[in-house]
Amino acid sequence: MAQQFYYRLPSDCNSDLALWSGSFSTQHNISKTQARVLLAKKLNTKRLEPQTLIVSRQELERGSWTADEIRAETCERSKPKRQKRVAKTIHDVPASFDDVQALLKRFNLA
Repeated sequence: MAQQFYYRLPSDCNSDLALWSGSFSTQHNISKTQARVLLAKKLNTKRLEPQTLIVSRQELERGSWTADEIRAETCERSKPKRQKRVAKTIHDVPASFDDVQALLKRFNLA
């Protein structure tokens, strides 16, 4: 069974005018992850941009997405930036056994 997908790239210069950047179809049923791989090959890139949206025709027919939701999903400001993880340092570890006991008592673990 043929399956059709529509995609929207966040870097598309016509994103204000057109809802979709393009579409592609396959002869087999595939998952969204496989569709991302096929689209990356079609666009001759190793990896798609993080906010690239791929929606199947079945999802559109079910009414799962509105035009505003599609535009908001691919907007650069829609995704929160990742917070940097701070590595623990030696100062985060209690210095003595008494400090450890006090810490355990503070959290009612001793």
